[in-house]
Amino acid sequence: MQQAYPMALGIFLGLLISSGIAAVIMRNTVSESQAIVNSTQVASVVLSDR
Repeated sequence: MQQAYPMALGIFLGLLISSGIAAVIMRNTVSESQAIVNSTQVASVVLSDR
């Protein structure tokens, strides 16, 4: 079970990064960096809840 946690965490971060990149590609504006910051903040909140 302890070995599955880092793998799940890696998958979660991978999905987060890919969704952040997708948001950047769809918006393609000055607010693209803000979208990445927001998704990073959400990730830190989710990880701190665990």
